[in-house]
Amino acid sequence: MTFPFRRAATAALALSMAFGAAAPVVAQEPAGAYLAGRAATYGSDFAAAATYYTRALVRDPQNAVLMESVVFSQMALGQLRSAYPVAQRMWDDGINSQIANMAMVGGLAEAQDYQALLSRDLKLQGIGPLVDGLVTAWAHLGAGDETQAMAEFDRVAEDEGLRLFALYHRALALASIGDFEAAEAMFAANDGQLSKITRRAVLARVQVLSQLDRNEQALSFLTEAFGTQLDPALTAISDGLSRNETLPFTQAATVTDGIAEVFYTVASALSGEAANDYVLIYARLASVLSPVHMDSVLLSADLLEKLGRYDLSEATYKLVKPGHPD
Repeated sequence: MTFPFRRAATAALALSMAFGAAAPVVAQEPAGAYLAGRAATYGSDFAAAATYYTRALVRDPQNAVLMESVVFSQMALGQLRSAYPVAQRMWDDGINSQIANMAMVGGLAEAQDYQALLSRDLKLQGIGPLVDGLVTAWAHLGAGDETQAMAEFDRVAEDEGLRLFALYHRALALASIGDFEAAEAMFAANDGQLSKITRRAVLARVQVLSQLDRNEQALSFLTEAFGTQLDPALTAISDGLSRNETLPFTQAATVTDGIAEVFYTVASALSGEAANDYVLIYARLASVLSPVHMDSVLLSADLLEKLGRYDLSEATYKLVKPGHPD
């Protein structure tokens, strides 16, 4: 099966994401550490960049460029908790930075602080229309307002270029609260269009069908999507269905998982279309928020390899536990 999702939506996504607000105006930086940090950044040596930029920031603590550089470097390393305090300072100072906003959303999602997510000033603290809309919808679900959550997914879906993203996440949200019948109705509509957009969409529908005690249909759909020559992960799923086991719904089991899936959705769509280090931030956020999200781990490792950071790539691949099908 070929998945049309990225080709159909990437252009609209790129426009909607923009790249956030313009970078803050460069102030006077402590030259040595700053230049060393820049050199490390050009080489995608994020660990060295984080060290040098942090050193420079200690000497110039109000410098917005240095703050943003620290956040970016730490996020590229997957160190959300190290990035968060600096991002918080940027919010407190009213500095408009998409990267800082991503770190803050990630930190609030990890803390399950849904009210804070809903209270953001999206003009200053937003990431982009797609991410903000989907995160808001998931946050409403986390706050217990299912009706408002579904309304927000529907609002995002009004943009034709973002429609598939929004409908996919709406179906995941329904499944996450146990409404598998409604989720399957969405996946099955229009000859199963929504369930064919990506590999993860296929697997989400397979899990939903299994939860509905429709393993035979799930197995048939899995074979239709991937054929009979399956990789180890798909083989494990196929074997479970053949034994009539009920597959757990793991694609977005919790609200935090759902928000992780938002960041992975964007990373997957932009991979190969935007700068690798920029895409890496989205992939890293997904894996931090949902440590079992192996697709985001593998994407992060692949991006690091493309950036020439084989040490970081190898370390990231090692996050896949021995014995895991991937």
